[in-house]
Amino acid sequence: MTPEQIADKESVWEWVQRDHPEFTRNHDAGDNYHAVREIICSGSMTWRAANGYFQPMRGSKVMDVGANAGIYSAFCGIHGADVVAYEPFPTVFAMLASMIENTNLTGRVKAINAAVWTFTGEVPYIGHKTPNEDVICYNGGVPTSGVVWTSDDYKRATRVKCVSFADAIGDTDWDCVKMDIEGGEFEVLLATPVDAFKHIKFMYVEFHDWATQAVYDNTIKLLEDVFKCRYYRAEGSTGRYECAYLWRK
Repeated sequence: MTPEQIADKESVWEWVQRDHPEFTRNHDAGDNYHAVREIICSGSMTWRAANGYFQPMRGSKVMDVGANAGIYSAFCGIHGADVVAYEPFPTVFAMLASMIENTNLTGRVKAINAAVWTFTGEVPYIGHKTPNEDVICYNGGVPTSGVVWTSDDYKRATRVKCVSFADAIGDTDWDCVKMDIEGGEFEVLLATPVDAFKHIKFMYVEFHDWATQAVYDNTIKLLEDVFKCRYYRAEGSTGRYECAYLWRK
């Protein structure tokens, strides 16, 4: 049986306990075994490649942009990486912070309750709590080119802290940046000065298909100008890439 074929919670944890016993149920603060299957067991094509391209080790510098409840942050921290995890959704950030403390990862994983965005300041944000099969998924987003917010959306949004990607990168040389920010990845990348990217050795970016075609096309062009790129696109998809694997030129 491959990780993609695992269909139930206990089978996922049997797989984890066999191959990655260092990762425990306490590290899955959101109780989302589907995400554990994908990330820890490499149970999706996108994550299988990402985990093959980068393996965290002691001293690695990792930035987790859109950390959610911290499954990837925990995995990297367990293996000795120094992780900075950004998560804007207050409900999920509380899970992330609690997990870090309860699993003794405070010396490895630094959690920041902020969105990574096109500037540093504050931005309106809407968080979503959505039942998905037999787990609860926590997601959210800020206004982007492909998502038109109504006046009611702005009224129910909360303002959260945000940090520009350039400020998040700073002068640190990052061994790995993982970015999964629900469609905001395009604007964030396009707004980042090219010189900032030289501090990233490897980056894994998940793409979301609601960005406008022009923004998507401009992002791909930027990435190919700056990085050595590989992509994943599933058969029968919209024709766009689902993610990018990027190496510093």
